[in-house]
Amino acid sequence: MLVEIVRKKRQEKKKRVEEEHAALMNNKGPGQNLALEDREKMKKAIVDIEYEGYTIPRGWKVLWTAYGTHYNPKYFGDPSTFDPSRFEDAVPPYVFVPFEGGPRVCAGYQLAKLNILIFLHFVVTHYDWSLRYLDEPITMDPLPFPFQEMPIKISPKPII
Repeated sequence: MLVEIVRKKRQEKKKRVEEEHAALMNNKGPGQNLALEDREKMKKAIVDIEYEGYTIPRGWKVLWTAYGTHYNPKYFGDPSTFDPSRFEDAVPPYVFVPFEGGPRVCAGYQLAKLNILIFLHFVVTHYDWSLRYLDEPITMDPLPFPFQEMPIKISPKPII
């Protein structure tokens, strides 16, 4: 998400994320690490957000489920009917995500999400970075992928 925000030149959003993570660190003592309760703070809207005509109130958690997309008649006519042939035609990116959840979801799924949150936290709090190509095109091969592999310019933040 953070990379997409920067790609769309929304520097003010990037600054808000950096401020949020800096606030997490300001509440810690010297040498104190992130805790599980910090993870919850990383998934909540910290201010009211307007998005495509909808308001996401401060404090709400923002989640996406594949179920909501898979059962949307906009993408799949009569979605509750078993019809494997519906996948023979191409669908837009992220419309069909067959292994997202359910009883066979990866056992390490939650750990992977936690690792990503911790990684992003350390990138945001310890480094200044920017995309080298702000208008880099996205190719389909077979999934959406940045044409030039989205290189970044990165440097350590000054220690305060």
